[in-house]
Amino acid sequence: MPEVVSIALEVTGKASVPAGLNGGVIATATYDDDSKKNISSDVSWVLDNTNFTENGLTNDNEQRFKASSVSPGASTTIKAVMGDVESAAVTLTVSETTVVALKVTPTQATIPAGLSVQFYASAVLSDNRVLDVTSDDVVSWTMGDQSIEQGLATPSAESVGQSLPISVSVSAGGQPFSDEATLNVSDLTVSRVEVQPVDGEVWNTDLAVGASREVVAIATMSNNTTQPLNNQDVIWSPVADSGVVMVEEKGDSAYTKGLKAGVGEVTATLKNAAEAGSFSFNVFEQVDPKAGIVGTQDSLRRGASMRLKFVSEGSDGSIADLTGDTEWTLNDYTYAHMEGNALIATPPGGYDPSLDYSTAGTVTVTATNGAWEETYDVTLLDATATMLSISPSTATTVAYGNNLQMEARLTYSDGFQENVTDNPSMHWNTNDGALASFSNTTPGLLVTGEPETLTVSGTFEEMDSTLPTEVTVNNKIPTSLSLSPTSGYSAGLPQQLTVTMVYDDGTPEKLAFDDADLSVVVTEWDGAAADIPVITPDGVFYAPEPGNVTLTATKSLGVGDDITTSEAFAVTPAKLISLLALSPKEKELASGQSQTFEAYSIDVEGNATLLRSGQVTFTLDDNGTASTLDPYTGTVTAGPSAGNATLTATMNNVTAEDTVDGQIPTQSANIAVVAKTLESIEVQLPENLTLIPGQEVALSALGSYNDDSSAPLSNDTVEWRKDPATTDAFELVDNDRDGHVDTLKAVKAGSGSVKAISSGISGTSGLITVDNATITAMAISPDIKELPVGFSQTFEAFAVADTGAAKLNEDQVSWTVTSDVGVSGTDNGDGTYTVESKGTGVDVTVTASLKAGAFPDVGGNDLSKEETFTTVPADITNLVVEPLDASTVVVGVPYRLRAEAVQANGELFDATDKVMWTSDDTTVDINEIDKTVTFSEGGNDSVTLTATPNDDSFGEYATPATSTVTVLKPEVQGIIVTPPEKTIGTEESTELKAYAYYSYGKEPLDVTESVTWLVEPAEGESDTYGVTVEVGSGVAMVTSSTQGGVVKVTATDGAGNSNSSVVTVRFELRMCGSGVNDADKANAKGVCLKVAADDDGNWFTSSPSVAVMDALGYKGPGPEPDGDLTADSETNSGDTYASTYPEDGSYGPIDGVFAKFRQDGNGVIDPGEGDDAHAGVDGQFDRWCQKLASLNFAGKNDWHRPTKDELVGLYSSVGGSLWDARGWPTSSNYWSATVDGSDYNNVTLTHGSVGSYYPGLENYASCVSNP
Repeated sequence: MPEVVSIALEVTGKASVPAGLNGGVIATATYDDDSKKNISSDVSWVLDNTNFTENGLTNDNEQRFKASSVSPGASTTIKAVMGDVESAAVTLTVSETTVVALKVTPTQATIPAGLSVQFYASAVLSDNRVLDVTSDDVVSWTMGDQSIEQGLATPSAESVGQSLPISVSVSAGGQPFSDEATLNVSDLTVSRVEVQPVDGEVWNTDLAVGASREVVAIATMSNNTTQPLNNQDVIWSPVADSGVVMVEEKGDSAYTKGLKAGVGEVTATLKNAAEAGSFSFNVFEQVDPKAGIVGTQDSLRRGASMRLKFVSEGSDGSIADLTGDTEWTLNDYTYAHMEGNALIATPPGGYDPSLDYSTAGTVTVTATNGAWEETYDVTLLDATATMLSISPSTATTVAYGNNLQMEARLTYSDGFQENVTDNPSMHWNTNDGALASFSNTTPGLLVTGEPETLTVSGTFEEMDSTLPTEVTVNNKIPTSLSLSPTSGYSAGLPQQLTVTMVYDDGTPEKLAFDDADLSVVVTEWDGAAADIPVITPDGVFYAPEPGNVTLTATKSLGVGDDITTSEAFAVTPAKLISLLALSPKEKELASGQSQTFEAYSIDVEGNATLLRSGQVTFTLDDNGTASTLDPYTGTVTAGPSAGNATLTATMNNVTAEDTVDGQIPTQSANIAVVAKTLESIEVQLPENLTLIPGQEVALSALGSYNDDSSAPLSNDTVEWRKDPATTDAFELVDNDRDGHVDTLKAVKAGSGSVKAISSGISGTSGLITVDNATITAMAISPDIKELPVGFSQTFEAFAVADTGAAKLNEDQVSWTVTSDVGVSGTDNGDGTYTVESKGTGVDVTVTASLKAGAFPDVGGNDLSKEETFTTVPADITNLVVEPLDASTVVVGVPYRLRAEAVQANGELFDATDKVMWTSDDTTVDINEIDKTVTFSEGGNDSVTLTATPNDDSFGEYATPATSTVTVLKPEVQGIIVTPPEKTIGTEESTELKAYAYYSYGKEPLDVTESVTWLVEPAEGESDTYGVTVEVGSGVAMVTSSTQGGVVKVTATDGAGNSNSSVVTVRFELRMCGSGVNDADKANAKGVCLKVAADDDGNWFTSSPSVAVMDALGYKGPGPEPDGDLTADSETNSGDTYASTYPEDGSYGPIDGVFAKFRQDGNGVIDPGEGDDAHAGVDGQFDRWCQKLASLNFAGKNDWHRPTKDELVGLYSSVGGSLWDARGWPTSSNYWSATVDGSDYNNVTLTHGSVGSYYPGLENYASCVSNP
């Protein structure tokens, strides 16, 4: 059995606890096998007083200590003891903060008898912080007159039809606090139970051995609504670890763990009832798995957080999520701590604004799972949170029956905005008496009730949001629901559902599936019971087999007050899959750039279906580029080394019988990783941009590189900041919720700029002004008169203001279409609306209406616009294609493919998806997914594209349309060498590359290995200083010798084009051989300096070789320009030496020539002249030591002349002759700084004797650096 070797204590939450509440401490043992375990329940707790008292364990095995004293500042020191092992102490202190209110959420709930619902209690503190005290034992809970545990309410059958009060109370600091919610008990019964993975991937049954997937039990009630079931409502099985799978309950969650290969079924059985549901997993062994930590950032600012995953990836591309069974630790808890798998950039005691993060540096997270142990480094940045803003930030109206998703953002002192909506330190508040409350499961989701006006605010630790937001739940009456789409369902292919609620004023609202009051269930199914379709919690419909199904959507608006709709449709057999397509098919990325690839299945009819997570496996062959892959999203990040990486996608959950060729579909994309450096960034926003509050614009940045190329930067690799950081005129928003800012949203009148930062390079936009303009009109585009049957038209809406037109997004505009027959309308979810004509002779009106609050603080919010047209028989007279006939194109550039059908009245309609595209040149790449065409350098100079109608919508028109284009092929314009300038040290190397640049916009081509390289003297130089260049592995490697100087390295191609890089070789004096105390007897004569140390740690240099003198530009005695006539005179100055001495191998390196120095110089004080303290300062010897200090030689900047005693001490330390022991030149004596009358002492380092010489003689020179 492993033994405990140490115990560590961690305070959970703040160490400062309000009187009457609990502080938490966890004791973690480290064993002699390096394993760790929470032993809070096994230790003895030692407290030094009774200001805090033990108060039991939580469900998470955390020891509670109640602040029993009511005196602020009172503290208790706590230790944990197990046997002979005692922990270090932690301290809990009674806070000056007091409880000012107690709140219970949700404020009301409806549940059938026999099922459970969780209520939550929050203590509001005097500093505006909010503490979750739901499970705190000082809190009392009742349901009616019955006590309940920790807010979990389970009403009995006797309570049906009643509204029970849920009461919570606490006494804190001698004051009582309480609050109450309402629980409505319905007479509904459970008709069906099903089990689903929480990740929503019901089509993905894979589970690796050792991995876990969270599962949830969902009940379908007798009124066709759904209810997630708590673990207290069901019995999970199996729970033994002897089968294929087992279920582990952790708090409110349940996890299925794979135990061994095979098919394993997990079942949830309703307690006290027969209803049960199950889900089968295909458990498999991973092949050669490798584990690692997956994070979204490599840096965090104080207060920010990041959730990490621990996953293993097999060589077959399989992914296993091991996060749930992984232990997470941190190397340093001074500035950050772990909460489960969340890294939070605050100390364990909470956010501390006084803590100096300038020295925080990097923390290392360690994930341990069995034999696996991996680390992840995160840099903690020294930026201070200056402002908390919540969005929406202005008065907002919510339609009755809808919820509102709020967001919170911290603005830091460096202008960066962090989304902290789901940060554990973020707390949301509503005003007292509000019926609406915030969800305890979905961060920032305001769950509304009856019509009301309330205020919403937020607190991040002790920082309040800038202003509260007024939210009005209007009293419009919901009248109906619609469920779409109503066709197009295929077995085995997930389909996203949309539920729209229409109000009594005719306005529609798309409902979010995170609404607990919205249910979509299967009410009829004519297939096998085992194949009944599933609707996931996020509204995805999935049927494993074909059949006829009826779906019923229900929106609950209160007890017995529901709106429902049903749709019946057929799930058709899956069409055979002909291929798998990747988009893009190829991509060039510079180091650090990212690209997300999408996989599509193409069936035999050419229909493309985007594959969801779990339907496709991505693998990456980085081919030495060190590129990385996020296997969940298909995102590739280019590594630091140039080369070609290959991304491969393989379709999952299909068999050979599902495909045309009997093969599992697979496809690869090439990623060219190029070694180019980002030099500048241009923010792609119009100059002098003016917006109105509520208007949004997409953020994009263009990067320019050192090879003269440019490319858009992925927002995954760009950090966006406000400039100045304090501007509140606009917000930076993550619209697609992928963790990266992508949108600028105008908030209120003001101005500022945005800054884009990537790879240490930044670019700033022009001035952005937000103006409270007036919306004067709305516009719909395009304006059409007729819509042919079988064709569709997509409309956009614009708000026209004094400052210009603003395109409306999905949060700003709602759409309706009439009539109800002959056409169908689809809200595309991006602010656009598509109408399809299905019958002739119908008068159609499409209406776009501004949503309430779309443009706060702006006049004209109640506008709408109508577009009217008539559906007519298709009478196609022509087909027009793009690229246009007779146009000119260039190679390598994707051109948009577009076909437009010309109706008899001259109107054009998009027919791009209704034609088949072909080319007379087999080298042309036609991308059916992106609808683009790319021309090849090796193809024809003239290419004809043909679009052939292949859809019944064309009627009798079947004439193909052609377009013949001229292909311009690039020509080399010259070459460039990068970098154009480079500075290196002696005996160092650097890499150069050569690129050919072309006409017609072709990307520069790496020609490093095909050009001729030559080292030449730079302008004004006459030597190449021993610099060489060698070509290989795609680079030209330039290597310097021991000499310093400037050279020109030129690349020339076969056509005579040339370009050069100027390389400066900076001489860098180094220690000889192995460094300090090197004993080699030959290397002192080279371009290096010997260094020896004495027993006290002082470092001494040998006298320099003439090779060193020459490399540093020193001059000896002799005529100019190579010498200095004063070098061996009492007026010597500058970088000079007095004479040289050739060693013969007796007392120094054979054939070595070494410099000797005088101790006088121009204006230098000699010994005996009345100022011995400054004797020799700035003399020739002293100047040599000053030179070494200025060069920071050997990493030291205090080199100076040694004393006689220091030199004697060196001789004694090495045990004799410096020539014999360290390979120094010693034929000449060594100067010291010690004055002896009118002379200086010198020391013979061959036998340690001391003598004296007058300053004008020449001796060897040693400089000393003290520790």
